[in-house]
Amino acid sequence: MNEKTHPSGKSENGRRITVRQLKKTPGLTAPSIVRAVRAAAGEQPIHAVSVIVTDDATLAALHGCFLEDPSPTDVMAFDMSGPETPTGAIDGEIVVSADAAVRMGRELSVEARQEVLRYVIHGMLHLCGRQDATPAQRRRMRRDEDRILEEIGRTGREQGRPASRVRRGTDRAGQPSKRRRRG
Repeated sequence: MNEKTHPSGKSENGRRITVRQLKKTPGLTAPSIVRAVRAAAGEQPIHAVSVIVTDDATLAALHGCFLEDPSPTDVMAFDMSGPETPTGAIDGEIVVSADAAVRMGRELSVEARQEVLRYVIHGMLHLCGRQDATPAQRRRMRRDEDRILEEIGRTGREQGRPASRVRRGTDRAGQPSKRRRRG
């Protein structure tokens, strides 16, 4: 496994956004992950956020340990808030499967790095308090993911590449795709 730590993603209040890429994804950089975290947080202050990009086996172990479901999943977010966390600030950890991103990227005809960024954004939205338990909540979450991906792509921060061409939840013909729920 290749490990890189990128702690330079200081938020406006001086706190850290840390990225560890234990599983490499072509074209994915720590600064692009930091930008995705900041964009998803919006105006909400960040105390500390750690993003770990790893493999299916690690996500399956975490999924089994914390949600009693040993199957692999694409992203998990953990709220790490404690007494030292300022009120309203985000303090959490996001764990993403690069393996899941490669598989889903192939299925949706998008780059794996784009899919990893979607998972990071999804995890951050959960840390910001968003839920996706109902169909309406899932649609809102998906719209927000698309908007944030478009926003960071449009500003040229993602090597000038546009957000995913295939709308999440549909196949290339625009028909609903079969997707499992995120954990």
